[in-house]
Amino acid sequence: MIPIAMGLIATYVGMNPTAAKLNATCVGMIPTHVGLIATYVGMNPTAAKLNATYVGMIPTHVKLTATYVGRFKLL
Repeated sequence: MIPIAMGLIATYVGMNPTAAKLNATCVGMIPTHVGLIATYVGMNPTAAKLNATYVGMIPTHVKLTATYVGRFKLL
């Protein structure tokens, strides 16, 4: 298996330019990633509104559950 292992190592070394390109792409994408984070932070007020809506809906959900339980007893 040693020749196979050596072949794999040679292939890996030969692939390093590809790995270097991938690393460069990753580094190049960091500004994009920062932009995405900025977008997410900018969207936080929207998320806050959604959370508020969700919390506001909990009493409604409790009422629906109570109604369902009440109807279940009737059955």
